[in-house]
Amino acid sequence: MHEPYTHTDIDRLKRLTNISEKDIGKRIMYCQECLFQGKPGEVMNSFCPDCKNRQHEVRLMYVVISKELIDIIHQEVPIKKTLSIKEFREKGYLQELNRTFLHPLGLALTVQIENGEETFSQIWDSRDDPEGIYYDLKNSKPDRLASFRQKERFVKDQLNLKNSVRILQIGSVIEKIPKL
Repeated sequence: MHEPYTHTDIDRLKRLTNISEKDIGKRIMYCQECLFQGKPGEVMNSFCPDCKNRQHEVRLMYVVISKELIDIIHQEVPIKKTLSIKEFREKGYLQELNRTFLHPLGLALTVQIENGEETFSQIWDSRDDPEGIYYDLKNSKPDRLASFRQKERFVKDQLNLKNSVRILQIGSVIEKIPKL
């Protein structure tokens, strides 16, 4: 079984039609932009024939048809919601994870942005440095500081929304490891 499908995947995959269990194991190509769909097992070049006259090149995506995919298309499998790396970074979760937890330990989780795609790329390791890693905010320009403050506030607000529920459900904000 592959990684859980995201809401974005599901939205795209629900557009696929005329797929049945006889197609399991076959690859189906589809366009993310215009909803063009090839036939199961059909091999096509990597550009959508319906979008080829547009100024941008729309790459075709493909998925291997499985029982899980058929169930998803028919809404029989629960969807595991995920957050994109881009949103994780833009909202401030990465900043606050680094600033409040990883940096004091001398670590930093980094994101690489290449051709509009964002991926977690490395964990910097400066555990040998006594001061750890820091953003050097005291020497930052006002617009950078404003961005940091905005992201910090957003993450704190999100935490505050969860705190009382977590205390009721699990007895604390941070899950405690039970003693043996």
